Amino acid sequence: MYDYLLMLHNLFRWLVLFIAIYTLYINFVGWKNAKTYTRRDKVMNSTFVGMLDLQLIIGLLLYFVFSPTTKLAFSDMRYAMHNPELRFYAVEHIAGMVIAIIIAHIGGALSKRSKSDTHKFRKAFIFFGIALLLILLSLPFTFHGGARPLNPFDHVGM
Repeated sequence: MYDYLLMLHNLFRWLVLFIAIYTLYINFVGWKNAKTYTRRDKVMNSTFVGMLDLQLIIGLLLYFVFSPTTKLAFSDMRYAMHNPELRFYAVEHIAGMVIAIIIAHIGGALSKRSKSDTHKFRKAFIFFGIALLLILLSLPFTFHGGARPLNPFDHVGM
């Protein structure tokens, strides 16, 4: 189950990044060109936030139930805080991602409540951009000490 969820989480990482970039693009163009905020724009913003929520659910299952990495970290947090890979997965990755998701939700809500179309696009662009930056900083790349393969179908056993 662990390997399957990890593969799914890794696969959705790419979907989230693609949707985030596309959503940022349509919000930026809408903001700068004073376009009309359409149903498609609302659906894309909601899709981005919804994909983040799905990623969070899978991530929480991994974090609290299935991951041997977090089980090891929780068994000795003092050791985990001195080990870059364990610290990354036990603290840094989840903290950065949860903050990013909160910011994306705030941006989505503020965008929906805005009166003008330009403000809807601008608020979504700014908040989703901050969320994407935090996501990119919290992804498991080699400089964090907790690299994951770029290919979601590579077998990863930790």
